[in-house]
Amino acid sequence: MYLSLSRVKSRIGGAFRRGAPISSSSGKLFRRRLPPMRSSFWPAGIAGILILTALVVVGSSTSGEVTVTMPFVAVQDTFVKNTRPTVNYGQEDELEVDTSPSHKRALVRFPVVGIPSNATIKSATLKLYVTDRSNQAGTVHRVNGSWSESTVWNTAPAIGAQVAALTGAAEEDTWKQTEVKSAVTGNGYVNLYILTGSTDGVDYNASEADEHRPTLIVSWSVPSGTSSPMPPSPTPGPTPGPTTAPSPTQAPAGPTQAPTPVVCSTCLTYYVDSASGNDANNGRSEATPWRSLSKAGNASLSPGDRVLFKRGGSWSGPLTLSQVGTAEKPITFGSYGSGALPLIQGPSDCVTVKGSRLIVMQIQVDNCAWGGIRLASGATFNRIDGNLVTRNVAGVFVSSGSSDNTIVANTIRDNNKISVNTPGGDDDSGAFGVLLNGDRNDVANNTISGSDAFSYDYVRDGAAVEIYGGLGNHIHHNLAFDSDAFTELGNSRSRDNTFAYNVFRSSLARSIFLVTRGGSSGYGPVANTRLLNNTVFLTGSSSQGFVCHAGCNSSVLMMRNNLIQAVMKAGYADGAFDEDYGIYSGQVQFSMGPHSMAGNPGFTNAGAGDLHLASGSPAVDSAMNAGYGVDVDGGHVPHDGNA
Repeated sequence: MYLSLSRVKSRIGGAFRRGAPISSSSGKLFRRRLPPMRSSFWPAGIAGILILTALVVVGSSTSGEVTVTMPFVAVQDTFVKNTRPTVNYGQEDELEVDTSPSHKRALVRFPVVGIPSNATIKSATLKLYVTDRSNQAGTVHRVNGSWSESTVWNTAPAIGAQVAALTGAAEEDTWKQTEVKSAVTGNGYVNLYILTGSTDGVDYNASEADEHRPTLIVSWSVPSGTSSPMPPSPTPGPTPGPTTAPSPTQAPAGPTQAPTPVVCSTCLTYYVDSASGNDANNGRSEATPWRSLSKAGNASLSPGDRVLFKRGGSWSGPLTLSQVGTAEKPITFGSYGSGALPLIQGPSDCVTVKGSRLIVMQIQVDNCAWGGIRLASGATFNRIDGNLVTRNVAGVFVSSGSSDNTIVANTIRDNNKISVNTPGGDDDSGAFGVLLNGDRNDVANNTISGSDAFSYDYVRDGAAVEIYGGLGNHIHHNLAFDSDAFTELGNSRSRDNTFAYNVFRSSLARSIFLVTRGGSSGYGPVANTRLLNNTVFLTGSSSQGFVCHAGCNSSVLMMRNNLIQAVMKAGYADGAFDEDYGIYSGQVQFSMGPHSMAGNPGFTNAGAGDLHLASGSPAVDSAMNAGYGVDVDGGHVPHDGNA
């Protein structure tokens, strides 16, 4: 894995947790008192949990019916993490949910048994115990697909319909709860995703915790006089509950009709199927889907509505989205079913977002006319989340006049086309992973690779994240590989852009991390670019860490806590700028700050892609506090490892 380490830590992922620590395979500290789900304890243990819950059943009687209330404790849970897509967290005693610097999502499973066939479910309350506070408690969704405690990011099921919101902030050492009645239809396993839209992550106790485990409290009623209205005590054994319940590694089949989220009783879900759909259908169920992108794009949608494209399907663009959601109820365009992501492809434009408060997620866009996903002028507060973007001039393009968007957790790969690309004229451009002409956009937790192409004007060109005329953008906690550049900045309007905790690794002959310029350039000056805690390892014969030219000075560039290793030059500047606390390997052609040094950063095994710091690295305990709370691995910083 290609990961970076905060230079105020001596090891990766060392977020300290309360209680006696046990080292996990992920490097995080945690406590665990219960055996793994795969042990022989669990068949009897599940029955034991059900026996315990049966002891606290509450029954009440009203005219004509008897109501039963019964809690069910989670039997399986885990979280998945995009920056460690093959690492399993099923035995952690906490569930982590976050969007920065890692994208984390929690999965929870409850065994519901004992509900009579003639019962009416009155309520189902999900309760989660907060162990790490956040400004947002998160949202609760169905799970579309199978999973187990061994699930990792690369094998995680699709996110289903939202069924509830955990409203308000999450305060440490308190319970958060919400109604999830629509997710409980009777006996069987109830599978839920816990997500957040906040960069301030929230942690909840997992089923492995000593106490305060995730709990689902279900109330149901049966007519008065019904025999045995109280659920029977389960017989201890390997098959507690009904024999029709699915195994823990399977999700129960969901209804064909879209569920109505509790959080919005009027919100609707529409389905689009490229193979069996028909635009004459109402689109309201998987059995009656629409077919075309034009039908989906022109649909009259209200805040909170969703349009879902069937996985495995494919369409030729364009898909143009002009709808408007709200902060509390964005409109979502996503996927349903299993298999490959729904594919929207060229040769025309693919996805153009003209509206605001829209979410585009879990879609692949490929080989489009110019931009894979384009945020047009006037598009604001949109979220591009978890998509696969391939083979475009610009993978994600934020136009001038588009602002305040979030581009998070996407895989942006091989966007290696050049626009124009003719000899002479200094007009070639392209091979952009993300191109920012707009303002105040947040680009985080993406994996960007292959933004590199032949250019008549420049020999090679491309950038993982290019900024031209955009201001106030925040590019952080991204992993980028084998692109011509990580970033290049141009246009005198560009200013106040920050790059923090990004990792850039390349074996291309002439890769460079950053290019920016001062006022002597026709494309400058680019003011107040900040580089904080970035890790760069370039092995190409002509590779360079950064270039600041045409009048570089402290109003153009500020750098702190950067580790840069390149073959030809670690960095070049034609004037004094604001730099300190860096370590540079390669020719240094700039004036270093008083705490910076030239030398080997001391990566653990950079040749194999491990950019963590070895114990003897001069970077350990050498940085200043740049004001960030987590590093690229998700470990809390600052953290003194006492190396």
